[in-house]
Amino acid sequence: MPATSLINLLPQEKGEQIYTLCRHPLRHYTEAFIRQRYDEDYGARISHFCSRLMVSVFEGEIQSAIGFELAQHRQLFLEQYFSQPVEQVIAHKCNLPTTRGQIVEVGNLASQSHGALRRFILILGQYFIQQHLQWVVFTAIPSLLHTFEKFQIPLYELGEARPDALGEEAGNWGSYYKKSPKVVAAHLGTGMAKLRSNAMLAKLVDAQPTPLFLGQ
Repeated sequence: MPATSLINLLPQEKGEQIYTLCRHPLRHYTEAFIRQRYDEDYGARISHFCSRLMVSVFEGEIQSAIGFELAQHRQLFLEQYFSQPVEQVIAHKCNLPTTRGQIVEVGNLASQSHGALRRFILILGQYFIQQHLQWVVFTAIPSLLHTFEKFQIPLYELGEARPDALGEEAGNWGSYYKKSPKVVAAHLGTGMAKLRSNAMLAKLVDAQPTPLFLGQ
């Protein structure tokens, strides 16, 4: 998409900017970017988007995007894979009690490069900590799990992401489920402490831009 079409929508800032979106014209472009990446990567035709999107923009071009959903507000997409609410699954699998108000789901992950994806993980972790959240849950294919392994962030496997749980909707996901995705959870406090125990990663976390909120 033309860079000028985005520049006219955004505050005039230099360098990479991170925006958190709910209702804003940039959301339309962000959803289109996510659709395109899933189509190119998996032949998927996705129609579900999280109520909040976060997007990285550099010189008017979208670099990465991700969605997130607070469990206290609604049922999470990945709860379709379980017969229990996600807080009960976490309590059982991780042996740690929690509440829905402490849980956030991440989805709609799309990126132009692995480097941009890794930076986004750092930004999200810091942002969620600032929002007083304790757990992040998401569905991950092996390449995404490898990124967390490189950061040495502990993950709890909650279960398999089974396409049959989606019914007819599973047919829209192309080859995604052939990647054997898993549903996993990370404790945000533990994960960020692990990152900050590495001086190089701690500097990288602190160097990331602060997300700006756009829209309602």
